[in-house]
Amino acid sequence: MITTDLTTTAVTGTELRVVANAPDKGTLSYEWHKVSGGSDSVVGSNSATYTANDAGEYYVVVTNTRNSLTATTKSATCNVGTKVDAAKPTFGTDLKSTGYVGDKLTVKASVTDKGTVSYQWYKNGMPLSGKTGESYTPTEAGKYYVIATNTKDDVNGNKTNPKKSTECDVKAKTAITNDSASLAITAPAKDATVADSKVTGTGIAQTGITWQSSTAGEWSLERLLWYQFCSHYLLPCHRGSDRR
Repeated sequence: MITTDLTTTAVTGTELRVVANAPDKGTLSYEWHKVSGGSDSVVGSNSATYTANDAGEYYVVVTNTRNSLTATTKSATCNVGTKVDAAKPTFGTDLKSTGYVGDKLTVKASVTDKGTVSYQWYKNGMPLSGKTGESYTPTEAGKYYVIATNTKDDVNGNKTNPKKSTECDVKAKTAITNDSASLAITAPAKDATVADSKVTGTGIAQTGITWQSSTAGEWSLERLLWYQFCSHYLLPCHRGSDRR
């Protein structure tokens, strides 16, 4: 009467299933049993499936009823164990929320179950081919993150478990040069002073330079500030683009 029997092992949360038929076109009924601690109890009926949420031994009795006659068949016993998944990685070293092109990004993840941790870097939601180490140096602006995956083959549940790092918004640095000096500028937050900009060249020192937003919502050096800078140091103003 049972054409597809229970599997012999499963983990908690698994839907157990049998397939049965009645060649004489009788009516089939089902009674699910759980055996635990020497006790056999009925846990479900009237369905060919049962979800085993607790550990224990399960079987089902299938009954075929036709007129006043009945016939029963007992399934195989399925030993359901507690489900154990691979542990989720934890980032001891995570990404910062912002960064700059050319600066190395580094993460370090660990797991508690002695699984194997692997990495995959992403830019703007797309995986970067071959970038599978703990560190990556971006060469372009974009939003970067890494997914650390723990693989543990000897667990009875999910053998892999991924964890996404903090997303780092990587921006480009702008370099402005002329014949005798160079000015390296990193765009800051609105109205902030460019603290990490540098002016290099003989007898040249940095003065306060700020970024201001244009009507288009982009960041730009005010044209007036640029010419004040050049004229203050008596530099030829071979000015490149003043927009990011």
